[in-house]
Amino acid sequence: MLNGDNFHRHGLVLMLGLVLGLLTLWVRPGDSCSCSLDHPQQHFCDSDIVVRGLVCEKKLIYFNDTKYPWMRYNVTILKVFKGDIVTRTTRYFYSPFEEMVCGIALNLKTQYIITGMQDKDKLKINLCDFVKPWKDITNIQKYAFRKIYRRTCACKISHCSSLPCEPHHTGECAWSDWVKHRSPDGPEAKEKFCQRQRNGICSWVDVPKKARCPVNWSAERPPTKSVTDSARENASVTSTGASETVF
Repeated sequence: MLNGDNFHRHGLVLMLGLVLGLLTLWVRPGDSCSCSLDHPQQHFCDSDIVVRGLVCEKKLIYFNDTKYPWMRYNVTILKVFKGDIVTRTTRYFYSPFEEMVCGIALNLKTQYIITGMQDKDKLKINLCDFVKPWKDITNIQKYAFRKIYRRTCACKISHCSSLPCEPHHTGECAWSDWVKHRSPDGPEAKEKFCQRQRNGICSWVDVPKKARCPVNWSAERPPTKSVTDSARENASVTSTGASETVF
């Protein structure tokens, strides 16, 4: 049995242990990077800018109001999907240098799809944004970034952490790639988008596979005239077709 004094001291020890435990678990904001999983469509809709750009230069800099170094990327804008940016211009993109504060490393002379935020006159990107080499994006995703995502931001996409995977309300789609495939690059991310239907309910829709016809370059050339009838009979002409895909 604990008497009154012992009970009081025991309670103080428990409280002190609880406080120390909370201090041990507490981490200052910015000392570690934690990103939520987001569908490419949600990245597009939540970002101020979405571009395809070529990284030309990079430089380590410091801002007066921050203790962490920043990496400044000089990016040539090749295509603007969203945002008030002019194509064929060069813009600076800023990212924290350290990965622990969500810094992202980009390779020189590489094209990227870049989603980011605009902070006054600065364009900022970090590890939580959708930033991937353009060559790693599927043709279907490229088409979605160009034509689809901009029209679908009325719907939200929520991340499922367990099955069954159901949306919380009619204005969103439940994204199940992680729980089903253990990857954020599953079929819903690569081949689908979330769109509001006529009944007002948002649901998954397949990104249309844009039809492309092969270009028969031989059809553009004038027919070759043979010199003699025998040459015409013996000659064989092989025409080849070429297909071109532009994104």
